[in-house]
Amino acid sequence: MTTNRAEEGIDWQYAKAADVIPKKDAQIVDVRDDDTYAGGHLENSLQINLKEFESADAQTAMYELAAEKLNKDEPVYFLCYSGNKCAKTAISVLKDAGFDEKNLFIIENGAKDGDVQTAFVK
Repeated sequence: MTTNRAEEGIDWQYAKAADVIPKKDAQIVDVRDDDTYAGGHLENSLQINLKEFESADAQTAMYELAAEKLNKDEPVYFLCYSGNKCAKTAISVLKDAGFDEKNLFIIENGAKDGDVQTAFVK
């Protein structure tokens, strides 16, 4: 059974896009759907579709991506549509995967942020 993981008792941390985008080695995970990502995304970002954030398959895919591609010792920044449920679900999954929630950040305002939109590549 899946739950709305975005409602878990985590102290959500936000980062301003303007502070994250210039970091060439930043671990950025875009949790928007595949078509939206293809239409524009941040350079060097990883992508996992968490649009259906309550889906066990989507959460499992996020967990596997974390295990295979992310460094637990470095900050991870999540980009979603608005900086809410999809990103919060991703953080909850990474917390379960052993990541320290102090290293997990939501990019404030998500993809609708002007700095994010300006930095998108296709």
